[in-house]
This record gives sequence, structure tokens and C-alpha cells, in this order.
Amino acid sequence: MLSRSDLLTDLINAKFDMGIVELFDYCGLGLMHLLNPHSLVVTSSSTLWDQIAIDIGMPIPPSYVPSSYAIHTDQMTFMQRLQNILSMATTVHFFRTMQEGAQKVFDQRFGSVFPRMEDLTAKASIVLTNSEPLLDFSRPTLDKVINIGGIGVSEPQKLTEEFDRILSLRKNTVLISFGSMAKSMLMPHTYRESILSAIMEMPDTTFIWKYENKTDDFAARVDNVVLSPWIPQNDLLNDIRLTAFVTHGGMASFQESVARVSGSLNILNHFKKNWKKYYTLIYHLLTLQWQKDNARRIAQMLAKRPFTAREKLIKNVEFACEFGEIPQFDPAGRHLNFIQYYLLDVLFCVVALLSLIVLFVFVMLKRVFRFYTEKKMKAA
Repeated sequence: MLSRSDLLTDLINAKFDMGIVELFDYCGLGLMHLLNPHSLVVTSSSTLWDQIAIDIGMPIPPSYVPSSYAIHTDQMTFMQRLQNILSMATTVHFFRTMQEGAQKVFDQRFGSVFPRMEDLTAKASIVLTNSEPLLDFSRPTLDKVINIGGIGVSEPQKLTEEFDRILSLRKNTVLISFGSMAKSMLMPHTYRESILSAIMEMPDTTFIWKYENKTDDFAARVDNVVLSPWIPQNDLLNDIRLTAFVTHGGMASFQESVARVSGSLNILNHFKKNWKKYYTLIYHLLTLQWQKDNARRIAQMLAKRPFTAREKLIKNVEFACEFGEIPQFDPAGRHLNFIQYYLLDVLFCVVALLSLIVLFVFVMLKRVFRFYTEKKMKAA
């Protein structure tokens, strides 16, 4: 596109009111700078990546804020904090590499005067993330960070007669779906057999399994499993007869499941070969009341939020579109160096001053002791 000067000129002359760009790739951010819209909105289709947080000046203390790729909670042991630091450093390096790649392209085309990608990120009026605070760990944030997680969850529709019939077959019904990218039919045979072995241990539970190959009959010998190449996932999750949800834990499935009020709505990350783990965890999902209560409570909290994700999106985008870049949302901490940010210069001065005071007191006590010692010796 940068080589198409005619197209680039037309886009610049369009004088856009707003530009919205996803920051998993930084070429769009550089293009937005050239188009110079009145306001810029950057987005993260996942949670807020560590590098974006750093660029906008948002604190991410690794002692209790899990990295974007972390596998632990905000309550970490010593080793987990160490792993969190390494994970955060890896994430930052990954995004820095993408930044530098895009930076090189624009510098070659427009010269070294082209702004740095991190500075362009910081100038965004607002930052939209696909995160929901009720489902995330509590952390420091900025006024410009707007969480709109769950905005893609659509309103459930009435189930077809076939799926309505399936949900009524047994007391419990479990939905198994690993999303649109991780296809069940591509699983190794041992993985499929492991899941099937767990299903066979629960004959009083119906399992609806999203399985993309219609001609595969590997589960024909099992009566309580229904294979379907397509499922109305959001509609099924909204039905109270669905007892549990086994999923790969993707963002869309995760947000759809927690938003729906059904007796027990749980997420289960799949294990690979150990069918006993499948059985144990699914059994817990079906029987533990506290899990059902937690799922119901979260769904109710999401339903009664003061502002929906749609309302937050519309209001904040309209606000940004009207006022453009908002300097009040740019924290001064973003411009401080390492020593200033962590008050190392102040701490050095305080320690030095305290050291001088201690030294002074020590010297004075030593002199007083010497004075009285010499006086005592002369008196003797």
C-alpha cells in the first residue's frame, strides 16, 4: 500500500474522523499516522498485551500482575514470580520485534523522522481490550483503557427441535467443543479414544460433541454421545438443561459460557491422553454445588453490570471522535526513566542522608567515650 502513492493520497484526502487499529501488527498504526485522522483508537482483541501497557504508561508490576502468556494467578510463589518476569520479558521482546519490523519499513519509505511506534501507541485517545474485569485479575489501569469483553456475545435464539430433544434425553448434558480452529476430527486417535473412554463411564449423561467429520463412526458404539459437525453453541449454553461445557478455553467460548445463566456453566481445559482426568473433572462439574453457584453468580453479575460492553464502546468512541487526542489520559510516568520511575535517586539520597546521620552519631559517641575514658585515666 505504501508504494501506491495514488491510493495513499486518496486516503489522506478523505480526512477521516477516526482511525481504529488492532495492535497485534503495527503496520496499521504507521498507516494511521499517515492518514492523520482526528482521533486514534487502538484495540487488543485479547487481554491487554504487556507491550501495549508499557507503551501507554500503564503499570504492570510482575509481582502480582500475570503476564499476557502466564499460566498462573495473581497470587504467585517465588518461582512463579520469576517465571512471570521471564514471561513478561518474552512477550515484550516478541512485540518489540514486530514494532521494529514495521518501524524499519516506514523509516525506509519516509525517513528516520517517522515517529516511533510506541509513541504513536501512546497518542491513542482510548485503548479497547477484549477483557472483562469481572473475569480477569484486578490490576492497575488507566482511564484510557476501556474493557469491552463479551461485546461479541450475541443474544441466544430458540433451539431447533433436534437439539431440544437431545437436551431432554438424560438428567445431565455436557457440551464438548474445541472451537472453530481446533477441530476435533484432526485430533490424534488416542486423544479421541481418551475422551470417549471418559464418556462411557457416565452413561446417565448425554454428551454433545462438535465433531466435523460426518462419516467418521468411531463413536458408534457409545449410546450417550451425539456427534454434530455444527452446534448452536451460544443457544445451548443459554439452556438450563446444559450442565457443563468442555472447551479449549478460547476467548469467544469463554465469554459466551460465563455470560449465560444455566445451572452450571464451567470451563474445562482438555487433557490429552488420560481419560481418568477427563472423567474426574467432568464428574466434579456435574456434582459440586459450589461450582454451580459460582457460575450462576458470575452470570448474574455480568447481566447486571452498570454499563454493558456495547454502551461503553459507543460512549467512549463517540467521546474520542469528538475530542481527538486526550493529553489528560497520558500519564507522566511514561516519560520517566528507570531511575526516576522507581525513585532510585530519591532512595539513594535518603539512604545517603541516613548514613551520614548514623556516621555523625557514631563519631560523636566515639569522641564522647574517648573524652570520658581519658578523663577517668587522668583522675586515676
